[in-house]
Amino acid sequence: KPFFAAGHPRCVASSDHPTMATANPTFVGALLGANLLSLCGCCWYLRTFLRLKPASRKRLFQMQLVSLAVADIGLHLCGVVYSVFEAGDQTFTADIREGFCNPYDVVFRTFRFISVLQEMHIASTTLLQAWHHQRALPCCIKIIPLVWVLGGALGTVDAVLVKWEYDPKAHCKPPRIDTTSVLAIGSCAVVCALAYVVTMVQAARRAPMSVQRRFLRRASVFCINFLATYTLMLVCYSNLSWMENDMIWTLAQVLEYLNGFFNTLTYALQTRSATQGATGHPHHQVASFNAMFASRDSVVQVSAVGAEARQQSDQESLALQWARRHLEYVQDGPSPQSAVMPASPGMQSPAVELLMASEQFASGSA
Repeated sequence: KPFFAAGHPRCVASSDHPTMATANPTFVGALLGANLLSLCGCCWYLRTFLRLKPASRKRLFQMQLVSLAVADIGLHLCGVVYSVFEAGDQTFTADIREGFCNPYDVVFRTFRFISVLQEMHIASTTLLQAWHHQRALPCCIKIIPLVWVLGGALGTVDAVLVKWEYDPKAHCKPPRIDTTSVLAIGSCAVVCALAYVVTMVQAARRAPMSVQRRFLRRASVFCINFLATYTLMLVCYSNLSWMENDMIWTLAQVLEYLNGFFNTLTYALQTRSATQGATGHPHHQVASFNAMFASRDSVVQVSAVGAEARQQSDQESLALQWARRHLEYVQDGPSPQSAVMPASPGMQSPAVELLMASEQFASGSA
């Protein structure tokens, strides 16, 4: 008979091989649903990313989200496998569970390290932009592949230091505190909290409708997502007794598995808001969203647009000053300098052209 058939010796509970405690179907369903939601969200973002223009794909924020989405897909695939395995608690014995726990958690924790480090990378770039260090953004793009290398290295070290085992009360559980995971999640939580506080302070100093203020508030939402979804997991990893409480441990897992879904939802809502704003105010909203999430090259382009607008404004002010002197010339008679229009290179604005045409018309009428 196969090992899962009824009456097989390995399916019978004994003192030497106790079967796992019966899994709560509600908890298993919550774990599976959270993983599937995040998987769908990450796949949707990858599909959206592939439909972007090549120039948009090279932006720092888009590349960060792609890296995060790929890592989350691996993490949530492991979560789906774990949820399905949890549902078969009456089929598999403790020996099989013990053989499953450690290999599964090695792969799962590796993807988690990559995901956590990428979240820290996003929070770090948010801090840099809040402090106006735009020149460091191109270097941040080059660091993204290193996030995967460092995440894989941490996963390997963690697999050597801590081997997860089967526990009838907490299912898969580390025999002692997983220091590597605690440090990684805790460090990211500190960076995210710092980024959120700094961005809120910087945003409060900006004008109510300024571009920088809207960007800082949008970027801080991703930091809040991490803090909301990983804080309880950090507490459980620091205090192993919390893992033995089915309600707390399941809630911590569900929140962690929903991190990918919340990040994708945040991106979708912000993109939709920026698109709607761009429809009503094309010269204001498009630059505010796209430029601030881009690399330094795009920011330089937007700065050039601002410089051109200021130059055009100066030209029109100069033209209005000449028009005032021209009216004085018509009313009071000629003066040595009033009838001469000041020369200014590149005067091609509509206001200047209109004034030059009116001058020619006035000369012809005279």
